[in-house]
Amino acid sequence: RKSLCNVADGKKSAEVDLKRYLIWMQGALASDEDELKLCDTLEEKLGLLQVVHADSKRARDEKRVKAVKDKALADAAAKKKVEDEELKRSLEKIQHDGPKDGMVWNKQTREYQYVDTEESWRD
Repeated sequence: RKSLCNVADGKKSAEVDLKRYLIWMQGALASDEDELKLCDTLEEKLGLLQVVHADSKRARDEKRVKAVKDKALADAAAKKKVEDEELKRSLEKIQHDGPKDGMVWNKQTREYQYVDTEESWRD
C-alpha cells in the first residue's frame, strides 16, 4: 500500500508540474509556428529575389565588360594620338631642316634619303 501511495503522489506531482509547464510549452509552440511561417515567407521571397538577382548580375557583368572595352578603346585612341603627334612633329622637323645635298623625299618612308647615283660595277 505504501508503494502505491508513493506512486500516486509522484503521479499527482507530475500532473501539477505538467499543468504549470503546459502554458509555457504552448506559448513556445506558438512562437515556433510563427518562426516557421516567417521562414516560409522568407524562402518564397528569396526565390523571387534570385530571379531579379540573376538579371541584375548579368546586367552588371555586361556593364563591366562594356566599361573595360570602352577604356581599352580610349587608351588605344590616346596612344594613337600621341604616336600621330610624334610622327607629325618629326616630319615637321625633317621638313623644316630641309634636304641636304643629294637627298630626295621618299613618300613611303616619309623621310629624305640619299639618291644612289653610283652605278654598280656589275651593270
